[in-house]
Amino acid sequence: MLSVANKDVSFAEIKSIQDLLDLHKYLSEQKHGFETLIIDSITEINDIIKAEIEKKNNGRAMQLQDWGVLAKRITMILRSFRDLKMNVIFICQEQVQTDEDKIHKIVPSLN
Repeated sequence: MLSVANKDVSFAEIKSIQDLLDLHKYLSEQKHGFETLIIDSITEINDIIKAEIEKKNNGRAMQLQDWGVLAKRITMILRSFRDLKMNVIFICQEQVQTDEDKIHKIVPSLN
């Protein structure tokens, strides 16, 4: 928010998946006048989902089946925001992956 601190920008602070679901419900059901939504960052949303899964599992580290739950939830959330009747921009951290041919690719930093 520092880059737009001197502007009058509406924003919602997302600390849980429920916050994100509430935002989606508001944007899809209420008359609001917004044309564009920027979600910064989906990497952080990924981390929030992961933390909530671990919390439900009493702090146990992620197991194989949990990674599938994480992938399904992040996909569902991203698609639901993508399908809003407005412009949606997703921002995320990046990571570099190197394949067996030593080709480097920059990809979203998600589990």
